[in-house]
Amino acid sequence: MLKLSLPRGKKAATKILTLEVAAMNNEESRVINNFSAPMDIQLVYDDTYLSPENEGDLQLYRYDKNLNQWEMMSATINTDKNMATVRTSKPGSFVVLYNR
Repeated sequence: MLKLSLPRGKKAATKILTLEVAAMNNEESRVINNFSAPMDIQLVYDDTYLSPENEGDLQLYRYDKNLNQWEMMSATINTDKNMATVRTSKPGSFVVLYNR
């Protein structure tokens, strides 16, 4: 299992969700690096310990294994439902972060 460090100055509002996809047949398996069509990923966060300022800072990130760093995604944060939604065509590790 890959151990990922969060970006400096950020704190996690969710656990890291890792989505890995492989195509398999009887003879071999192949890792899927891109989906043929984008899909929505939704992460639910607990706002019990978040201040209103922290909740306003929430952003969804995806870990890019090729660059070895987290990239901020263009996500929708629904503070009424405590949910972050992003549309992506790549599997990977996703997390909701905020500024410390």
